[in-house]
Amino acid sequence: ATYCGVAGLKPTFDRLSRDGVFPVADSLDHVGPMARTASDLALAWEALAGERLDAGDVRGRKIGVPDRYFQQRASAEMWDRFTLALETVEKLGMRVRTVRLPASFEDGAAAGPVVMAVEAAKVHRQAYDTHKDSFLPKIRSLLDDGRSVSAVAYLQAMEAKRAAAHDMRKLFEEIDYLATPATPKVAPPADTTGDPAFNSPFSTFGLPAITVNMGLTVASLPCGLQLVSAPGRELALLEAAAAFER
Repeated sequence: ATYCGVAGLKPTFDRLSRDGVFPVADSLDHVGPMARTASDLALAWEALAGERLDAGDVRGRKIGVPDRYFQQRASAEMWDRFTLALETVEKLGMRVRTVRLPASFEDGAAAGPVVMAVEAAKVHRQAYDTHKDSFLPKIRSLLDDGRSVSAVAYLQAMEAKRAAAHDMRKLFEEIDYLATPATPKVAPPADTTGDPAFNSPFSTFGLPAITVNMGLTVASLPCGLQLVSAPGRELALLEAAAAFER
């Protein structure tokens, strides 16, 4: 969504049914819409979840900017654009402050790729055994990684995932949203889907997130603002994203 300059909503884990979706990783897969704008996302969300957006007043809502992890990984241009986006957010009457990510964040984020590789290897086990050459090299590498992970290492990753998810939910007792750039850099060449480092932690933790366009770089490539919130707060994310767009 970010690379294409459109809006995307990843709901809370299992908020929307995954029936009929071919799985990648059972404990990580999310179903969510992409649309031209956040306002269009709200229409899709009403159809998918039966919840209607009544644009509320976002003044006074609290936005946290992570104290680490994201700025260190973002390009200077992406962080500059993000800083400008935060100025817009403040003009809407929302309060922005730096927040300390829980100590478990990095271990939880690192657990996500391990869990995905193992669960993907399970899903594709039979097909991979019989038709390995039909899988693209990147997917073969993922599945081989998953097969090489021990049961102990997988259980440790699941434990780290659960601990970080618990601690992140507690963080949202202090703030309404966590704000980050949606991606570390602008869109890469078309032979890759890009770096998911700013998105995958929140899929790992099962938290809802939204991305909305926050302008263009000097090379006229789009970049996105990502907002994350507590489980079940999709409407609050849509409200803030739509207000930012306006």
